[in-house]
Amino acid sequence: MNDPLTPRYMAPEQIAALVDRVRHAGSTVARRAAAARWHVEARQLTADQVLAMRRERATGTGPRALAKQYGVSPATVLRIVTGARYRDVGGPLTEARPRGAAQEVAVRDVLR
Repeated sequence: MNDPLTPRYMAPEQIAALVDRVRHAGSTVARRAAAARWHVEARQLTADQVLAMRRERATGTGPRALAKQYGVSPATVLRIVTGARYRDVGGPLTEARPRGAAQEVAVRDVLR
């Protein structure tokens, strides 16, 4: 199970225990806190893996290569390296590409 290409998943009994915690939480604040703990506990990558991924992306490694190396999708890699996921883990962040109208403006500026 220590193979970086093999995704790690939680055991069914661990998931059931977390779901019970969320269901039986009394207040909205408690439910949100329990849900936040579940997201942290259910992560596919460790903090060390995320840091290594961000460093490799900062040096120019492509998202497809990183996705294959860590057993996640290229979209997940992009979310991680831009800081949209694993916000609590440090490391160098890559700037997200502009989308939509901002992308058109960026292309126009380059073509001038």
